[in-house]
Amino acid sequence: MKQKLLFFACLVLGAFFVFAGHVDNADNPVHGSWDFKPEIIWGNDQAGDQVLSSGSSTVGSRGDVFFLDKKAGKVFVFNRDGKYLRSFGSRGEGPGEFKYPLRIDALNGKILVTGFTKVSYFNEQGGYIKFETLSPQMQPLSFIDENRYLFKGKNKTGIPFLNLYDFSSKKVIPLAKYDLKIRTTKSMNIISSQKNDPVFGTPSSILYGKFDRCEIVRLDLHGKIIATFGIKTRPQR
Repeated sequence: MKQKLLFFACLVLGAFFVFAGHVDNADNPVHGSWDFKPEIIWGNDQAGDQVLSSGSSTVGSRGDVFFLDKKAGKVFVFNRDGKYLRSFGSRGEGPGEFKYPLRIDALNGKILVTGFTKVSYFNEQGGYIKFETLSPQMQPLSFIDENRYLFKGKNKTGIPFLNLYDFSSKKVIPLAKYDLKIRTTKSMNIISSQKNDPVFGTPSSILYGKFDRCEIVRLDLHGKIIATFGIKTRPQR
């Protein structure tokens, strides 16, 4: 009986692979035709004579793209089709100026430009609003909202921790042990370590990853674990 069941299972499985894996149009797409002709979607030539260097970008509430040119110390604004609209900011240390700009974020209709020592606030038209003083040892990894952000720091015993800082209360809230070296990525509000461990903040919770365990941990804004999810992997040697 067991041999018959095994034979039947193998027969069904074999038929599945034969018919499901059969492709009638191996050299052509299912619909339409292949088109490998290069097409320019975005170009910096519309920004006048400015040549955009490496920088950071974000998307505003209306879909406009804000590109922070770190070398020029200026923010260039494009619509979603790539048309250049305007620019704002300049090199310097005064209101609305950037000395060492590092990243740009869009939050609640405001544009935040972060440098080593301050965060400058603008409206989406480029109008300057205010700035907040920033410690070089407390560089933002991800903003929760316009007043709170995540950063990597050490606790009293010297252990690296993921922390939450509030500009309004000037308080630091330790959240979780986080002992990997951090670097920023090009995507919005996303931070990763050298091992691509993600950190992402929202107004209600925080998500951060553990690369060595393929695991994501969700915390509340006080550091309490809400959930843990991911996949099981073999231990690394």
